[in-house]
Amino acid sequence: MKTSIRILFFLLLTLPAFGAITDKYVSSAGSGDGLGGSEANAMSYANFVDYMSTGGSFTAAAGDRFNIIAGSGAIARTTTSDTWLNGGATNAPVIVRGYRTTITDGYQGRLVSGTGNLNTNNMAQISFTTGLQTITGSYIIIESIYFSSARNGTAINCTTGGDLLFKSCRVENNNTGTATCINTAQARSTVLDCDMFLTAASGGTAACIVSTSGVRIMGCRITGKTA
Repeated sequence: MKTSIRILFFLLLTLPAFGAITDKYVSSAGSGDGLGGSEANAMSYANFVDYMSTGGSFTAAAGDRFNIIAGSGAIARTTTSDTWLNGGATNAPVIVRGYRTTITDGYQGRLVSGTGNLNTNNMAQISFTTGLQTITGSYIIIESIYFSSARNGTAINCTTGGDLLFKSCRVENNNTGTATCINTAQARSTVLDCDMFLTAASGGTAACIVSTSGVRIMGCRITGKTA
């Protein structure tokens, strides 16, 4: 019962009518003043990382929703490792979501009459080679983001914090070594309606998702390859 209530709580957080939301806009080509108050004044991705990290010029606050615009290609982080530290609160999470034309169009359902892979056409894509996405903040919702990695190890490492929700995201790791899509030790984390793919034949120990905290995985498509 407690699990069901918590999941419902997270889903309610994604509704526009829930709580006070401050929309900010992010673009790989953004040249705004860093406030990102409109699509025309979108901040750069570097500014967004600044909001989410510690000791920067900006700090994400509870209720901030960062809308990342899907451009002509992936936001290439390559060898850079990013840490999202600044989270939200129980009634006002920090939300990071992708979109293309309007801020509600990131989610386009699934292909093959709703039973295949997620349609990623309108998702913002963030790509790494040897870099790593680490998430240590609490009460962060991540929607309609396509993470891709070529890292020998974990693509997304969720270490401290808790109450993290991945919703309708694609995470893939195409490394042939010890590859993992998501590794989470965050308490009460939920992975909902996501795709997690190991897209290359693995030559080592591989897992799409590793959890040491009883993460809830619901309605996901998980695909791995063996050597």
